[in-house]
Amino acid sequence: MFYHYQDDLNCLDINDQYMVGKNIIVAPIVDKDTYKRIVYLPKGEWINIINNNKYEGNNYYIVDMPLGETGIFIKNDSIIPMINNTLHLDKGKIDTLVLKIYGNTGKCEIYDDDGVSMDYKKDIYNLYYVEYYDNTLSFKTYYHNYNTSYKYLKIIKDDKEKIIPFEYNFELKI
Repeated sequence: MFYHYQDDLNCLDINDQYMVGKNIIVAPIVDKDTYKRIVYLPKGEWINIINNNKYEGNNYYIVDMPLGETGIFIKNDSIIPMINNTLHLDKGKIDTLVLKIYGNTGKCEIYDDDGVSMDYKKDIYNLYYVEYYDNTLSFKTYYHNYNTSYKYLKIIKDDKEKIIPFEYNFELKI
């Protein structure tokens, strides 16, 4: 956490929660028979993905976490790329890229390759830039040298879903 929030001294001593990228905080239960924990959230507004509760940053919170759940918090105004629930990691069978939009604006970069070979060393991959602003989603491919397995794009915003055919470049009003 200190890597992304170097000016926040509270992040210096936290050793039981971590960040995935700059917009996701994972705060797992680390003690046996424990169903709540203290979570520190740095500046910004954060959303608990389990119950959609919102938290103002620069604060500590006691968060309930039932057995089998992990505290995952998304920074508001983010786009999180995901894949549908799957029981395999065979990239060729994953045909839908999911973009979950939190808030009113956001951006992300997405790397896409076959997930198995070393072809990326031969520059066989794609890079996408996604931005959401003013109710418009912009999806741009700025490096294309891989035939993706994606056939669909699922966009989730405010618990509403829209599925469209996958395209390498488009703008869409949401």
